[in-house]
Amino acid sequence: MAEPSRPAGGGSGALVLLLLVIGVALLVRSPATTPQPNGPVAAFAKAPPPVTPEEYMAAVAGGTWTTFGARPPVNGFNPGPSVWTGTQLLVGFTPDVARLDLSAPLGEAWVSLPPHPSGAVDVESVVHLDGEVITYGPTTCAGCGPTPAVHALDVDTATWRELPPVPGDVAGQSQLVVVGGRVVLVGTAEDGVDVHLLDEGVGAWVDLDAPSLPGPVRWQAVGAGSSLIVLGTMSPPDGTSVGGALAWDADRGWRELVDGAVPPPGVEQAAAVWTGEEVVVLGGREADGDSPYARAWALRVGEGEWRRLPPLPASFVAMPDLSRVRMLDGLVGTWDGQQAVFVGGLTAPLFASWIPGTGWAMRLPTSPRAGGRVWWTGEQLLLWGGVDRGGPAQDLQLWPTRPGFSGTAVDDGDTGVAEELDHADVGVDPAGG
Repeated sequence: MAEPSRPAGGGSGALVLLLLVIGVALLVRSPATTPQPNGPVAAFAKAPPPVTPEEYMAAVAGGTWTTFGARPPVNGFNPGPSVWTGTQLLVGFTPDVARLDLSAPLGEAWVSLPPHPSGAVDVESVVHLDGEVITYGPTTCAGCGPTPAVHALDVDTATWRELPPVPGDVAGQSQLVVVGGRVVLVGTAEDGVDVHLLDEGVGAWVDLDAPSLPGPVRWQAVGAGSSLIVLGTMSPPDGTSVGGALAWDADRGWRELVDGAVPPPGVEQAAAVWTGEEVVVLGGREADGDSPYARAWALRVGEGEWRRLPPLPASFVAMPDLSRVRMLDGLVGTWDGQQAVFVGGLTAPLFASWIPGTGWAMRLPTSPRAGGRVWWTGEQLLLWGGVDRGGPAQDLQLWPTRPGFSGTAVDDGDTGVAEELDHADVGVDPAGG
């Protein structure tokens, strides 16, 4: 008996229907469409990291990270720049801008502000100064590259104004920094860095004549009170990598910071935190292709002197075979008034603080995330953006009370080995970091 005939294309139609059903199911279960809890708490607990019950309970005893229970009205696939004003968080600028008020009920916490006036899809850097959020490097089309335009958004009146453009083209790396109540722009140059200061009195950017260096520099800039600190790794023509730092202030001009301990050989992807007295640097890469390492330094800006800090506690520093230092990539940090707090890392997630005069304190990390931004509000930590193992992070993480660092070290007083000891003294190969 002959089999009944089937309509042409029936197999492909069933396949399309199946894929459609799967797609709808994934959409329904996606974080963007999952119903969020109601109430003024505005946060809900994340699933605990994969640790033992004892470790998790120890972390919960001092607090735990939560995910903010509402998403900002900005492009979720490109969270964009972000800035903390001291009272509110602003995110987006691509071109939509959203402002977060943590004291508001959940449904009213995020407020849309006027979008960037250039219709920007890319902003190189953003800072806050005197009630304004200043942006650098917008572009009006995808793929055409940023421009040296500068704009300021008045946070209270939600109005934009255009500032003088920066001379020249946008560098491969550019960063706005607030230094002594002034806005400074640092950009990569063929012979080091270019640095300009915004003088609104004359309506122009002033070239600070940064010294020429032998080769390009992988760098990051930190505002340290009235001083600008540029931490970097030079790559001279001979192929070596040399670490160092430059400082600028209005009274002394430029100077090189090389006294004391040998400066860190690299700060690419490191975290640098200004404590009010010194700059604490953790992590970074020594040279192209090298793994990030778990070393830390402190730079006393006034004296221009470096010192090595103790390594992170051995429970974090050493891998199981004690042969290499754990990798730290994409760290971010902030100062909460008492300690330098560091969060980040994909390969080896970290949540730790350096307590001056005491040592390192460690807690279980949030979900692995690299390259975000973190701030201390006076009451809690905010962690926004970055990249996790699933791609761009599109949510805001909170440490809802004061961070669970007690001011005393955890792990039976393990605050790192004495300062004069090196990693080799705790069984870790110095070649690994």
